[in-house]
Amino acid sequence: MDVLNLSLGGGARPNDVLVNAVNSAVDAGVVVAIAAGNAGPGPGTVESPGIADKVITVGASTNPHFIGIPVTVTSIGTFGAAIGQFANFVPAVTTTYVTTSPTNGCTPISGSLAGEIALIARGTCSFSTKIRNAQTAGALGVIVYNSQQGDPVAMAQDGTPNQPTIPAVMVSRPNGLAMANIAPSMVTVDGTTPQEFFTDGPSADILASFSSIGPPIMQGPGVGVGQPQDKIKPDVTAPGVNVYSSIPSFGCASPPCFAFFQGTSMATPHVAGSAALLIQLHPGWSPEQIKSALVNTAHRPVKSFSSGTAINDPMRRGGGRIDLAAASQVTATLEASPSMVGTGDGQASFSFGELPSAGITRSFDITVTSVSTSTVTYSIAVAPAVAGPSITPSVTSLKLAAGATGTVTISLTISPSLATGAYYGDVQLTGGTVPLNVPYWVTIDPPPSHGNGCACRLV
Repeated sequence: MDVLNLSLGGGARPNDVLVNAVNSAVDAGVVVAIAAGNAGPGPGTVESPGIADKVITVGASTNPHFIGIPVTVTSIGTFGAAIGQFANFVPAVTTTYVTTSPTNGCTPISGSLAGEIALIARGTCSFSTKIRNAQTAGALGVIVYNSQQGDPVAMAQDGTPNQPTIPAVMVSRPNGLAMANIAPSMVTVDGTTPQEFFTDGPSADILASFSSIGPPIMQGPGVGVGQPQDKIKPDVTAPGVNVYSSIPSFGCASPPCFAFFQGTSMATPHVAGSAALLIQLHPGWSPEQIKSALVNTAHRPVKSFSSGTAINDPMRRGGGRIDLAAASQVTATLEASPSMVGTGDGQASFSFGELPSAGITRSFDITVTSVSTSTVTYSIAVAPAVAGPSITPSVTSLKLAAGATGTVTISLTISPSLATGAYYGDVQLTGGTVPLNVPYWVTIDPPPSHGNGCACRLV
């Protein structure tokens, strides 16, 4: 086989046998794409074997479309509401909608909702709990509005007994807030004509709230669990929200059967499939070259699910959302490794790891391999997203003949006065058909203090 797609994960630990196995698969010439995990949004949540350095670890971002039904509100207009595992509004309903007390519907709702639709905020408790409380208060239906940026998602039942039977759908956060601002008002919800809603722009490329992020734990012998590793994970993101996928025939009434799913397990097959297409285009490329093409041409920016602003930290979004069109046009592939080690660790990005705020210099090499049929001259620059350490390339221009290889050394210098925190950005190579970006990352700790003036470590 040429490509492995792995949708599995568990607690990360040093010397994990799964990590060793998938790294060995890459050494054997196989491209391995692995789900980062759905344990986000907290740091250090990338799971095993997604922490393996040589694989392509995949986070999930929004896919800006969904299957839903039209909702029409006087003075706002018509927009989509996502349908899920709860009853649909069939036949269509026209009535008054109201907000609830509490607004999230997680405890018994005060007052009567008889003949009305309840408008409830997402969050804190399960969808089943919210809808059940609204049904108990007499509501004939529920509209939940999203608490996160992006499209509404298909709501799932929580598996508890006595699931609510009234219809319920979800609308986006902006539409829900607009509804709340004029509540009570009239609404028409028509479940008789499900359709696909396309929401490119603000709803595209938002990092999913569940997507696991770095830094990953150390994998070396004798290293404490929970310490940052000298690699960036995830490597990339791909569509993992509202992904339309097949389901077994026993899971639906009339095969063939499809449904919408969320998860890094939905994002990873996008990367595996992209890798397969690149291998078909370049059958002689190594797994490291396939990884570089996907990571170093990834789309920027990926945005925050809470604020909608660009995420620049590669420990959250890796290189960015994959861009297969750009990956297929690269004129060079890149491989980053510590200067004292040389090439061979399969990294398309580089983490300096965790360093003290002291007079320290570190460096890594970027090996640039031409995959062009002609000579290309690359301009090399460092573009910090968070400035602080001095980060400089050994050369600012690199001329490569067809099939040739060159090396650029990137040096990091930390001053004792540098504030603690994370610093990151990109090493940019321009001049080819598409620009190439190598993400870098370092976190700075307070300087060591031992009371005796010794800059040493007690073991």
